[in-house]
Amino acid sequence: MTTTREPARDLAAELREQITSGRLLPGSKLPPARELAATSNVALATAVRAVGTLRDEGLVTTTRGRGSYVAVRREITRWDASRYRFHPEGLSANRDEAAAGGYLDEIIHTERFTTDATPELADRLGVSLGAPLSVVRFLFAAGGLPTQLATQWEPLDLTSGTSAELPSSGARGEPDTIERFRRIGWKATWTSEEYRARIPRRDEVAALELPSGVPVLTITRRQFGTDAHGTERVIETADITARADRVFIRSEHPVRQGSPRTRSTPPQRARADAGRTR
Repeated sequence: MTTTREPARDLAAELREQITSGRLLPGSKLPPARELAATSNVALATAVRAVGTLRDEGLVTTTRGRGSYVAVRREITRWDASRYRFHPEGLSANRDEAAAGGYLDEIIHTERFTTDATPELADRLGVSLGAPLSVVRFLFAAGGLPTQLATQWEPLDLTSGTSAELPSSGARGEPDTIERFRRIGWKATWTSEEYRARIPRRDEVAALELPSGVPVLTITRRQFGTDAHGTERVIETADITARADRVFIRSEHPVRQGSPRTRSTPPQRARADAGRTR
């Protein structure tokens, strides 16, 4: 190993080259820190820092009691413009994406309950402050690995006493949000999503088994629908938190004539957006 005044950086660079060149394959175990220190003629603390640097870069994952491994960087595609549709079997977009990607999409935890609308949720759903809402929380896994968290809220003034009152548990074969609302006379017409990246909270690190240094992608969603009279309103809103090292967004858009500002916007969405603060 070529040495400089920063041996931890040198060792990290050597290991990084072995990973990117394929000499260390995804899933292969790195030598223990003591062995790295001995073979590279550096202090134990230096070897630990070098592996920590690669872990922060997402090249290495470390599990207590098992050691450090070259990260398996299998990415899960999340479609953008073509994601939401009326599925012939009423299945969710996650199932479509999993089938196209050749991996098993599963929900490993579900929690359903009711709550009252906070100021933020009242604004997002266009309901009164304190209005009753149904809530469902999911922890998704793809290929056996935790991938994303999601919390969905629906206004009970639309669903109470109907087949859609209880949110889907996510079990295979259950209808998705679009199909559930279609069955009670609300046709989904529009989906709005906002994407942001941030540092994860401690509970998200635990639930998603996030290595040090991996950020999360957050998605704020609102789904709009119309009833038989043409009334349009928000039928669902959701907060989605995904591992940024496992999920990427694939976006395809047609090229249209004229300014993007000429695109039609649902009236309620325009009013809600105008009143929101960023």
